[in-house]
Amino acid sequence: MKTIFNSTQDLFASIKKQTPKIVRYLALCIFAAALVSCNDDLLVDIEPVESEFTVNIDVSGIVNDFTDIDGSKLFPNGAINQDRSVEVRYSVYDEDGAAVINETVSLQDFSKKESITKSIKNGIYTIVASAYISDKSGKVEFWKPENINDLYKYRINYSPGDNWWIGSYGVLGVGKRTVAINKSQTVNISMSPVVSMVFFHFTKCDVAGIKKLRFVVESFNDYFDVDEMQGIIKEQGNVISYDFAVTSQAVATAICYLPTSKFTISWQGFDAADKEVNKGVVPSSAVKAGETKVITINTEPPILKVDPDKIIFEGNETGYKTATVTTNAASWDVNTATTASWLKVEKQGNTLRFTPESLNTGTSDRTTTVTVTAVNLVPVTVQVTQKAPTLPPDLPKFEDIVGSTYTATGTPIPGVTYPAPGSWSGLLIPFPEGQYYAITNWANLAGYPLWIDFVGGKLFLDNSSLVKEDDNERYYYAVGYRIGGTTYYASTSYNYEVTYNKTTGTLDFTGTYNGYPAMVFLLGVNKTTGNGIIYTDTALTNAKLVLTPVSSSSPSGVGAGMKSNVPMRKSGKVVDYSGGIIPMENVKSLKDLNLKTK
Repeated sequence: MKTIFNSTQDLFASIKKQTPKIVRYLALCIFAAALVSCNDDLLVDIEPVESEFTVNIDVSGIVNDFTDIDGSKLFPNGAINQDRSVEVRYSVYDEDGAAVINETVSLQDFSKKESITKSIKNGIYTIVASAYISDKSGKVEFWKPENINDLYKYRINYSPGDNWWIGSYGVLGVGKRTVAINKSQTVNISMSPVVSMVFFHFTKCDVAGIKKLRFVVESFNDYFDVDEMQGIIKEQGNVISYDFAVTSQAVATAICYLPTSKFTISWQGFDAADKEVNKGVVPSSAVKAGETKVITINTEPPILKVDPDKIIFEGNETGYKTATVTTNAASWDVNTATTASWLKVEKQGNTLRFTPESLNTGTSDRTTTVTVTAVNLVPVTVQVTQKAPTLPPDLPKFEDIVGSTYTATGTPIPGVTYPAPGSWSGLLIPFPEGQYYAITNWANLAGYPLWIDFVGGKLFLDNSSLVKEDDNERYYYAVGYRIGGTTYYASTSYNYEVTYNKTTGTLDFTGTYNGYPAMVFLLGVNKTTGNGIIYTDTALTNAKLVLTPVSSSSPSGVGAGMKSNVPMRKSGKVVDYSGGIIPMENVKSLKDLNLKTK
């Protein structure tokens, strides 16, 4: 008979009724195995406890951007000296920061790459790789690890030993990456520089006679913190000193720095006898990882010289004199705070130009000083002397010309609407205290005196003293000339000499200027434009004044009281013009200004 079971439950019930317990147990085991083998959904995958992974380490990025002092690649194609190698340290840390793998491999240069394959328990890991330059014997390593088995205490110490001045061999690169490893995979680690390259370029060592240089470095880095990925200065003011011989006129030496807020370098230069020639301090400077910085240092001792430092003008000497300024400072300047008003000082390139603004009319020499300055250098003082005039026996003395009335003649400008008079009269008044004379009523112009300076037995037209001014113009007497009918020029720097004939008592203004008849006139200088205006009814060539001495007791009051007829002489230079020549803006008459004339 065939029995049909409608369900697994019916099957188990039948077995329970018809078989002993032990048989029933065996049957259940067999049945369970059959069910498992027939039902894929009941299978369970068990993950492996370890996975294989490969780390590709690339060191080329450490040195790619470093350049030499001339801008060329410091490590072309990653190359280094054949007696050196690139040492790569490779460490893997678990989530607690404990090292589970530590290995070191050597590469020929920075162009090479390294692949390392390992099996490791699945988990979260931090991979750290560092690379530095070492000699192939491994005896000289400028960076040494400390606490490498603990990620949170791991640091790379700067450790040059007796060779602390390591230059470009101080290169250090670090790469760090955290990854989850739970299957076979590849991890790429690219290293970047964590140091900077600083060149100290010393120049003019041959000029300075320097044979040895001494470096003193402050705030030098102690180590690189791997967990923080930054350079650390253990103690501010950390100082290292180093001496090296100078073998060329321009010395360039390099040192690698971990990036810091700043570093300070002081230096000294010594000659062959070990005597200090010069010294200096490199200003504090910050550096960045991967950066090449060139700091140029001029070792030449500070120089500030003026040649000559003594300038002498003779009593009747006109024109200018120059002195040359020599300095290696960035800039220099001139200080005229103590300079007398009679001397004009100009800075032109690397020279000083000295021009007396007036002649020495006194009886003794006069001296003034000019100071030349430069930052951090001792100022240099230039002494300028203007000698007292020396009078030959045949030259007149100031007192030879006394207070006088005069009658004058001259040649006015032809063809103008308002020419100057051909004859007129006025007063000549001496001022012994200033060694000059005032001539009143020039060309019948009242209130605008013309002054004559007595210098070294000679008479010169005063073309630098202000006669009068109004809202628009300043007025001076000047000497000039006319080209053609309408072109006029005036000079405010030319020392025009007036002659005096003691026998006839005549002041003679006749002469030439630039090959043309010299013309004396009142000059107006526009306050806004600086251009000149010649007043035609004061302009005369061939002017001559015949003097008639006046007694100081004259009842006319022209003697002792003559000075009351003249306004005070006002000092004040005409606006400075190139070459002293003023082109005329236009030609006017005093009548245009409503000035009073006789």
